[in-house]
Amino acid sequence: MNITKSINNESNPKRNLSDIKFPLLHHTGTDRGDSQNFLNKDDYISAHYLIKKSGEIVQLMDLDRIAYHAGASSWKGVKSKGNSLNWCTIGIEIEGYLEYTDAQRASTEWLVLSIIKKFKVPPELILRHKDVAPERKIDIHDNFWNSQFASWKEYVNYIYTKKILMDKYRKIMEEEVPENERLLKNHEGDGFMTEGECKCLNEIIINRALKSLKKN
Repeated sequence: MNITKSINNESNPKRNLSDIKFPLLHHTGTDRGDSQNFLNKDDYISAHYLIKKSGEIVQLMDLDRIAYHAGASSWKGVKSKGNSLNWCTIGIEIEGYLEYTDAQRASTEWLVLSIIKKFKVPPELILRHKDVAPERKIDIHDNFWNSQFASWKEYVNYIYTKKILMDKYRKIMEEEVPENERLLKNHEGDGFMTEGECKCLNEIIINRALKSLKKN
């Protein structure tokens, strides 16, 4: 998947990437389609990513900048600064309130997978805004996941299982397709898988399956 960049974070304080602990999922609360303008201003409402109804992922801020998205918030085992988790989280806004698209779900899954791989996020830290501010927030709404999963925990376990499989198949690539070492290194910095990587993985998996069938 591609990410459209619309960076506007000059007024936001910098941080070390090593400060990042986990992604925090929100919904914008509106279907008007003007969320990007709302979140991309020089004020105290901001996020790192916006996922539009079409599934387009827009990066609004560099990850080494603090976005103002969590507000008063806390989570067990994670230190708050200024009564907020802004300093250590990646804010992801999903456009909408009660209705979401399959394209958004697919893009969110891909983005969250990429973030948890890059920053080594454990499953218990894939969180929603209402997890860290339960007395004042309801996002992201259960409609985002409950058509396919019985609980948020089940949804998170699904994503984390995919991460484990991705790690496994990346190792297969390194072992069996050394000529693709350049592809693997292209995105070591941001953790995102390229289309070329995905294609190579599919080819490897298919070839392994065919070899297995021949043996049997």
